[in-house]
Amino acid sequence: MTTTTSADSSLLLWGLSAGIAMLTLHVSLEWLRRTRQAPSLRATWPSVILIGAVLGTGLCSSMIVAAASAGIDYPLGFRRWAALAIWFGAIVGGTVVAAGLTRAQRWWWLLACGVGFGIVAWLVQIGWVSAAGLQPGPDWTPELLVAAASVLWLGCGAGLCGAFAPQMKTRRRRTLWLVGAAAIIAVSLVAGQEVVMAAGGLTDQVSSIYSDELPASILGLACAILTPLALGAMAMDLAVRRDQERRRRRSKSLAPRTFAVSQFSDPGPDSRFARHPSSERSETR
Repeated sequence: MTTTTSADSSLLLWGLSAGIAMLTLHVSLEWLRRTRQAPSLRATWPSVILIGAVLGTGLCSSMIVAAASAGIDYPLGFRRWAALAIWFGAIVGGTVVAAGLTRAQRWWWLLACGVGFGIVAWLVQIGWVSAAGLQPGPDWTPELLVAAASVLWLGCGAGLCGAFAPQMKTRRRRTLWLVGAAAIIAVSLVAGQEVVMAAGGLTDQVSSIYSDELPASILGLACAILTPLALGAMAMDLAVRRDQERRRRRSKSLAPRTFAVSQFSDPGPDSRFARHPSSERSETR
């Protein structure tokens, strides 16, 4: 019974980790789409910093929840200052990638930004495993680390190239392309963090020396509750803005038509008694 309950809770946490990654990428890509429409980078810095904070927090939250769902037999924890440094570094890296994506137009520049984001995610995931203070210590497997890096680089690069492809400029396909790109990057993030945890031998360790400093159970619970709530609120705000823009476009497209109809419409039933100016001129002649 205990084994079944533990497996169910681990599966639930793993699903939360994947959901956090998907929400993070969906919100970030939608904000990036809006930011790319600005005329200059100077006017988009608040949005770029917001996107970097969303990417960094989402990366860290997804990794922490995934580590909590690994089904380990010892209490896991992290060093406080290391956790803050990783979170801050993830935000800085996400901000740099977001700044590059706001001006990227060529496919090779989008691919470079995707590879850069994959490097940021790879380093963040390795950092969280290293910050756990595992005993006897993680014995990193180079082959698995290379495999995780390859999955992240390919997935992030392909996802960003698809998110801002020329076909996405049409309004009907925009949502579909963004959701598909977010799903590709989210799958690569989830796969990458699983391979990184396997490369560090997280399930083969005996203890964590920082289990009492910053417990992973408390931190993972906070990330599993607060992060989806914040991302969900941002996604709802983006949906409301998108609906307002759609209504504004419809009103603008209907305005010329109503003007044309009012200009050439029948003046009314009394118009048949009105005399045309040309007929008056002919009578005077």
